[in-house]
Amino acid sequence: MTIEEAIKTGIDQGDLSAVAKAAHRLKGSSSLLGATAVSAAAGDLNDVARAGDRQGAGGAWVELELEISRLEPELQELILDAGLIPQRPAGPHLPPSSRQPSNIDAS
Repeated sequence: MTIEEAIKTGIDQGDLSAVAKAAHRLKGSSSLLGATAVSAAAGDLNDVARAGDRQGAGGAWVELELEISRLEPELQELILDAGLIPQRPAGPHLPPSSRQPSNIDAS
């Protein structure tokens, strides 16, 4: 389960202890990456969850999701710039399982 899934599940189930734990992990991880806005939002979620504020946790989660959505394109660009994953060419793509190697005889 991802940190995001743990937070969503915890909020849905009212398990604020799980929310606080996941938010704390995200706060630390994002801080190490220098993602200060995500780290601050995760810290806010951690604080309200630890205080037992279910409604506040829902609002803090909305803010955290916003900050994560702002960060994702920047991370993708950094990963591409670093050459950690190949850049995909434009156009339609087939899933790997539907591709046939050209050296296989289909008969």
